[in-house]
Amino acid sequence: MLGINRRFWILAAVLVAVNAAGVVWIHYDLKRASEHMVRLLAATLEPNTAAADRLSFVFDRSLVPETAVGQTEPVELFRLQPA
Repeated sequence: MLGINRRFWILAAVLVAVNAAGVVWIHYDLKRASEHMVRLLAATLEPNTAAADRLSFVFDRSLVPETAVGQTEPVELFRLQPA
C-alpha cells in the first residue's frame, strides 16, 4: 500500500510541474505576441461623408507618432484579417 501512495505523489508532482511549465510557456508567448499586436477597439463610418468606404478605426495604442498623423506611410502599418 505504501508503494501505491508513493507512486501517486510522484505522478502528482510530475503533473503539477508539467502544468506549471505550460502556464509559464503560455504567459511568455502571450507577452511576446502582445508587443507586436494591435487590438482594434472600434470601427465606424466617418461622419458627414456619403462614401461608404470612409472608415474610422480606433486602436488600443498609437501606430505612428503625432508628427506623422495625416501623412502617407511608405509601407503598410497593418493588415486587417477577419477573425
